[in-house]
Amino acid sequence: MRTCSHGERSRTARHFAAAAGLALGLGASVYLVAREAGSSSLPGGLGLDPWPSLTGAVPALTFTLGFTLLAAAAWGPSRASLACSAGAWLAVSWAFELLQHPRVAMALLPHPAGPHTDTPFAGVTSILARHAHLGTFDPLDLAASAAGGVLALVVGTHALRSGAVRW
Repeated sequence: MRTCSHGERSRTARHFAAAAGLALGLGASVYLVAREAGSSSLPGGLGLDPWPSLTGAVPALTFTLGFTLLAAAAWGPSRASLACSAGAWLAVSWAFELLQHPRVAMALLPHPAGPHTDTPFAGVTSILARHAHLGTFDPLDLAASAAGGVLALVVGTHALRSGAVRW
């Protein structure tokens, strides 16, 4: 097994980061173009979605894919960094999706209009409560997030195998 130079690792990291940028841009474009204003905790869009059943889970897939590749690029592209970042971003994505389930939201967080200024983390609690109570739980988003993590592993592993970086 040969070792790789810093330049080879840097080039692979740039490829990971570029792929992450494309994935994140695609997911953000769904929010900006396809989603209705106020349909999520993010700023509203134009509501121009002719295929809502097809584009609904796109952000869950692309954000998990993009953030996984971006984290792997930052940690140094390797099979281990891909696996760790995929697991971490899948957990984050699932946590935020499950937080939107009505039973979970009501059990864990006060309604965003309710008083929660007496806690040390009032700002964070307010943001999470807004996300939980204004978002919509969708099991398809859980599946799309998992697909995004798997896709990141496949794309990243292919890039590592076909590129100069070896493990």
